[in-house]
Formats: sequence, C-alpha cells, structure tokens
Amino acid sequence: ATLSGGVSLTHSEGAVLTIAGTLALNADAGKKVTLGGGKVVLAPTAKLDLGGNAASGAAQTQTLFADATNASSALGRGATVTIFEGGNVEGDAVAFLATDSTLSALASQYAVIYDKTNGLTVQTLTNPEAFANGVDTSDLSASFVAWSLGDLADELETLPAGFTDAAQLGALGGGNDPLLNALLAGDTGTARSILDRLSPKSYAAMIAMPVETFHDDVRSIAARLEQRRHDAAAGVDGDWQFFAQAQMISVENDTASDAPTFDFDRYGALAGADVKLDETTLLGVAVGAGTGDADIHNGGGKIESTDFRALAYFGKTFAERFYVNAGAQLGFASYDVKRRSDYGDANADVDGWNAGAFAEAGAAFAISETHGLYATPYVGLAYAHAETDSFTESGSARAAFDADALEGDSLRARIGCAFSWDFALASTAVRLGLDVAYSRELLDDEIDVDVRSGSDEISETAAALPEDVFSIGPTLDVALTASASVYAGYAFNAGTDSSTAHSANVGFRMRF
Repeated sequence: ATLSGGVSLTHSEGAVLTIAGTLALNADAGKKVTLGGGKVVLAPTAKLDLGGNAASGAAQTQTLFADATNASSALGRGATVTIFEGGNVEGDAVAFLATDSTLSALASQYAVIYDKTNGLTVQTLTNPEAFANGVDTSDLSASFVAWSLGDLADELETLPAGFTDAAQLGALGGGNDPLLNALLAGDTGTARSILDRLSPKSYAAMIAMPVETFHDDVRSIAARLEQRRHDAAAGVDGDWQFFAQAQMISVENDTASDAPTFDFDRYGALAGADVKLDETTLLGVAVGAGTGDADIHNGGGKIESTDFRALAYFGKTFAERFYVNAGAQLGFASYDVKRRSDYGDANADVDGWNAGAFAEAGAAFAISETHGLYATPYVGLAYAHAETDSFTESGSARAAFDADALEGDSLRARIGCAFSWDFALASTAVRLGLDVAYSRELLDDEIDVDVRSGSDEISETAAALPEDVFSIGPTLDVALTASASVYAGYAFNAGTDSSTAHSANVGFRMRF
C-alpha cells in the first residue's frame, strides 16, 4: 500500500499494525509522515518505506518487530528492531536507533539503514561478544570489544536520538572510521579483520618464539648425546666432541578462534662442546643465537626478534643400555614490534629473557645387530619460562597500547622412539635415523595480555603454544673421517589444533 500527501497513520496504544508486504508512506514536500499509537510489526519479508519526512510524537514510541508471530524471538540477520524516539528522515538516510536517548551503548543497539530504494533495513549489534549478528567475537574479551566500539559509541552520543541523515553519520570518526564503515556495510569479514589487526593478542609471539626455540634446542642436544653414545658403542668416540649447526623453525598456525594469531620463522646457529668425564658420563656446554620474525595474521604487521642463549647439559649411561640426559638453558631476547592496523601503526622495542630445564630417560635396543638396526624408546620432560619487560608502543593513539610485562610457562612431556640404521656406503660410515614422538603441553597454552589505551584497561587471553603435537622426521650422520662427521635432521610437527611446524638443522661435529 502507498499513502501520499500529509500522511498521518494512527492506531490506538497497544494495537498492532502488521505489515506483510511493502507499506510506502510518501509525504509531499514540506509535509511529514506521523506514526502514532501502538506497535508496528514487520513480517520477515516486509518493508516500511518512509519516502518523505517522518517523525513520531515526542512522547510516543513505535516498535518494529521482524517476526509477526513471535515478537520476543531471537533476531536473525536482517531482522528489524527499532524504537522510534523522535527525529526525522529526510531523503536517503542512515540511522542509529537506540533503546535509550543517549545512544551510549553501541554494542547493544541496532544500526538501521534507510534509503528510498530498499526502504528500512538493519544490521543488528547484539552484544559485546557478538555484534553485527555475524561478527564472531566469542574469542575476544568483553573489555577489548567494548573498547574497540567505545569511540563509535562516544561519537554516536553526539547525535540526536532517532534518525539522522547520512551526511551527519558519515562525519563520525572524521568520516572515515573503518569499523563503522564495515558494520554499516554488513561486511562481517572485514569487521573481524579490523579487530584482529587491532588486538594485542599477537604479543603472545614474544613468548612462543623463545619457548619453541628452547624445545628445539633440547631436541638438538638430545640428538648429540645419543650420537655420542652410539660412537662409544662403535669405538669411534673421543674424550671431547665439538659440534656446530645451523637450524631453523617454521611455525604456521590455523586461523581458528582458539589458535595463535601469528606464524613465525626463526633461523640461527647452535654450537657446543662436551667432554667425557668417565666411560659413562658426559658434560657439555653450548651457545646459540638466532633471529626471525612473527607475521601477524590478517596483515597485522610483524614482531622481529633476536636472541642469545647458553646451555649446560650432561648425559649418563647405565648398564650399557639405559641413559639419562639433563640440562638447563638461559636466554635473552630483544623484539621489534611493528603492528599495523586500520587506525594506524604501533611500534615498540621490547626486551625479554627465558630459562628452562629438561630431563630425558631412555634405553637402546638392537633390532638386528647384523643389519645395524636399533631402536631407542625415550620419555622426556622440559620446562621453560619466558617473559618480557613492560613496554609502551608509539604511533597511532588509537592503535598503540601501554602493555604490562608478558610471561608464560611451558611444561612439555614427550614420548617417542628413535630408530637408526648403520650401514656403509662406498666405505663411508652412514647412520640413517627416524624419530617418531608425541608431545603434550601440561601447562596452559595461553597467556594473559593486559594493556591500557588512555584510561581504558583491556585484558585478553592469547593462545601462544600448541597443546598436543605429533612429530616425525629423519636424521642423517655421515662420517668424513674417523673423527669428523656431518649431520642433518628434520622434523614435521602436526598439532591437534591444526598448527604445523617444520624444524631442520645441518651441522658438523668432530671428536678428539
């Protein structure tokens, strides 16, 4: 139906006007459309077209419901719920309509879009955990979501209650607020990406990188000690061993809501020496250095890192078959935070340190001494602690945070078996191995992130580490001379949280 002229549509208080199709209320120039009385209900496919100027009585309230059969039902995307509280529509307009006259709580309100072509439509903003009825923020803290919407809410408070024209709304945020634009467009993917780039969750990379480097060093030291035991059994060892290796780690995390919000690659070197104290005991030290960066998902920038670390370790053999390894590490790192958001950049220089200890026990068994086949089942436990100083980012006032110190702990249990095959290739001694293992993080794989933006305090929980990981990878040791060898190793790590990691090393060792 179409009503034109000086339109006055009145129904008594408590009465219900149900619109199933399209009701066009087109006022002549200079005239107004007045809606008075009780409840106006829009069926799911209905459209209310306010083609001219509309105003409700100052003391009247009009409520539009999307579902004519159940006005209290949960609202789906495209549903329309609005309370008219004064104001008017002039031509094409976009409006925010609130359940109170202050428009102070954007997260619980409804963004209503009006134009002559499509009539009255809506993008709902239901609550701080799931606004825009499609932007999943269940993994984001209420304090972060409230803060991210805070500027919009503050600016909306400057508008009169009810409808406002598009030009007036477009001036909010200087006319270019990325999150507001995405919400008005109903672009939930873009809105979520904007939040991801703004979130401080990526700080967890400054815990993940040193912790994963420590666990990788533990595996490298375990491999060197295992090779020393093999050399002793083969009669080709010396009192001293020196080794040096290049190594890398590449971690890729899934985009699931409970996964870390970054991937990272690290490259470095580890060198050490150990001495045989007696026929069953080895004692050694090693130093390492590395560099790399974490790429924040959704184009959120990166966090570059440089680290230095020192280890001490020992190995003990019992009854020619059983062994125990143990050691400790201390490391220092510096980070260059370069976050990128839709509201500007945020940068910081951060220092941190980490420490850890590990122990492993196992036994070597011959599958076939004739064919040089061996199996070494083992179980290990490694603990690491990492933390950073507090820091303040520079850059965009909207994007930069003042962050508390970060810290995280890892207690990782590992059970596995190393298989090896000794053979000669053109008179060269070769040892080919395969390591298969399962690891589980026994402590929390998340860290707490506490930051401030102006007077707002934001607390987040950020995923940092994998929880369950299955690993498999080959190893190779080739003798160059009676006392010198080259070696290499690779491991593919698959987490049950869909994360994957690759680690590799190649090195040189000498006994004397």
